Amino acid sequence: MTSVSTYELEEDEGRHFMVLHRTGDRRLGMRISNEQTIVAITQISREVSVQPFVPKAVFFKHAAPDDLSAHRAFFGCPLHFSSDRDAIEVSPEHLNAPNRLGDTSISAFFDAYLDQEVAALPTHEEIEQRVRPLILRALSQGVPTIADVASHLGLSARTLQRRLAGQGRAFQDLVDETRQELAVRLLLRTDYALAEVAFLTGFAEQSTFTRAFKRWRGETPASFRRSAQA
Repeated sequence: MTSVSTYELEEDEGRHFMVLHRTGDRRLGMRISNEQTIVAITQISREVSVQPFVPKAVFFKHAAPDDLSAHRAFFGCPLHFSSDRDAIEVSPEHLNAPNRLGDTSISAFFDAYLDQEVAALPTHEEIEQRVRPLILRALSQGVPTIADVASHLGLSARTLQRRLAGQGRAFQDLVDETRQELAVRLLLRTDYALAEVAFLTGFAEQSTFTRAFKRWRGETPASFRRSAQA
């Protein structure tokens, strides 16, 4: 729909959400822009639906403004702020309702175009290879959450979790493996102090890093480095 944001129709335990994915600081400008985008999606849905369209609920990641009267008047449904998503919840009835402005020939053209675009997307088998570099780049700032990584991929956290699970993988396992691989590389190839290695692998304390490394490799980082040098 646009190069600025990513949209996803997400099913979660029988509930359906039209989700807006947009990265960046949640400053006032972005909060207003996200609200305007959700408003636009709602209004377009009202224009094209053959039946009166009212969302089941609306969700925003940012905190609620002081005055919600305009929001309530426009959406006419429950509002949830400080949520885990920017989204509209839509009923199955509305999802299955015909589009009164639909055009069969235009739909056929876009279906063919989208089939080509989807065929060019990375497969699910490549998702782990896309996740690991994002974890690696984030570690010096702390351990990234699955939501942080998913947003860089234009996915929701739930979608990323499902795709990894489809490969028999878990996000936390990838984090641990990436941290371990980075720690080993730094210990073998640099002369960084252990406190620096701990920081670069996402640990706030050297003692915590030492315990984790001993769990990974069966020995302390200092012992591992000495053995490698010997």
